[in-house]
Amino acid sequence: MSGQDIGYVRVSTVEQNSERQLDGIKLNKIFTDKCSGKDTKRPQLQLMMEFVREGDTVYVHSMDRLARNLDDLRSTVNKLANKGVAIKFVKEGLIFNGKEAPMATLMLSVMGAFAEFERSLIRERQKEGIVLAKKAGKYRGRSKCFTDEQLNEIQQMVKERYKKVDIAKKFGVSRNTLHRYIKDSPAPIPATEALKTIKILLRLVVENNSQWVRGKKKTYEDIEMFTLPYYDFEKTKNEHEYILTIEYEDDTDLEEQIDDLYSEIGSAADSRNCFIDDTSISTLDNEKHWY
Repeated sequence: MSGQDIGYVRVSTVEQNSERQLDGIKLNKIFTDKCSGKDTKRPQLQLMMEFVREGDTVYVHSMDRLARNLDDLRSTVNKLANKGVAIKFVKEGLIFNGKEAPMATLMLSVMGAFAEFERSLIRERQKEGIVLAKKAGKYRGRSKCFTDEQLNEIQQMVKERYKKVDIAKKFGVSRNTLHRYIKDSPAPIPATEALKTIKILLRLVVENNSQWVRGKKKTYEDIEMFTLPYYDFEKTKNEHEYILTIEYEDDTDLEEQIDDLYSEIGSAADSRNCFIDDTSISTLDNEKHWY
C-alpha cells in the first residue's frame, strides 16, 4: 500500500529553526512541536500519531527528536509499527516498520541506550562544572530569563495590582519563576495582594527507566540541590521526605505552583533517565492531597 510521507520535528525553543531538520525531504505533511526534550506534553506528536495510516512513512531527524528516553522510543516505534507505519531516523540512517530482523530491533535499543548515556554524561559534566565554578567564586546561577525591558514591565504590572498568575502567563514562565524573581529582586517589589503561606509534605520516589540506568541517586541529589531550595525545604526523619513552604496568592495560584513543582521534579528525573513513581504531596495534617 502506498502511503504518505509525514515529517515530525521537535525544536527546543520557539527561536530555533525547525525547517533545517528535514531539509531536502519531500513530505506531504509536517508536525512540529516547540518544547524541551524532557517535556511530556507534545501535542503535535499526539496529533501525528492519530493522523498516520497504514502504509505511511514518518521521517524524524534523529532519535532524540522523537523520544525522551529509551522506553519512550521503543513505545512510540512499536505503536507506529503496529499501525503499519514505518519510521525513518535520518541522522542514524535507520528505518523500522515492524518487519525488520531481530538485529535491527537490537540496533534500536543500542542506539537509544547510547543517546541516553550521552545525555547523562552531559548532565554530569554540567553539574561538575557548577561545583567547580562555585568553588572559584565564578558561578552566577542561571542566566536571566527576562530582558531589562521585561523586568521593567513586570515591576509596573505588579505596582498596578495585576495578579502574579496573570503576569506569569503573559511572560510564559511558571508562577515559581516569577515568585523567585520578585523575592530575589534587588529593587523591592510590592505584593499584588497579601500572600498566604502553607507548609506541605513531599514524599518523593524516583525509579530508573530501565535496568541499564543508574541515575536514581543522582536525581535525588539534583532535586535537593536545584529544585527544593526555592521552597525553604527541610528534611524529615524519613528518607526522601521533605517539608516545603509555599507562598501563594489564592487557591488557583497554589494549585498551579503544585503543578509546577511536580513538573520540575519530573524534569529533573527525566534528565537522569529516571521517572517519578508513587510520589505524593499533601498538607501536614494529611487532609488535602495532590497527585
